[in-house]
Amino acid sequence: MDELAENFILELDEYNYPNLLKRYSLETLKEMAIRMALKQYSERPITEEMLYSCLSNLESDLAGMFPGG
Repeated sequence: MDELAENFILELDEYNYPNLLKRYSLETLKEMAIRMALKQYSERPITEEMLYSCLSNLESDLAGMFPGG
C-alpha cells in the first residue's frame, strides 16, 4: 500500500473535513481512504477522486455521530 500511497497527494481543509482532521493525521487519512477505495472499487484502478469520495463519506458519517464537533 505504501507504493500506492506515494501516487497521491491529498489536500484536506478544516472547512470540508473538520471531524477527520480533529481525529486523524493526514497520512492516516490517506491510508484509510486507500483501504476503503480498494474494498469499494476492487475492479478499477484507484483514483484521487475515489479517495476524496471515501473521505467525504467518512466525514459525513462522523458528523452524524458527533453533531457540532
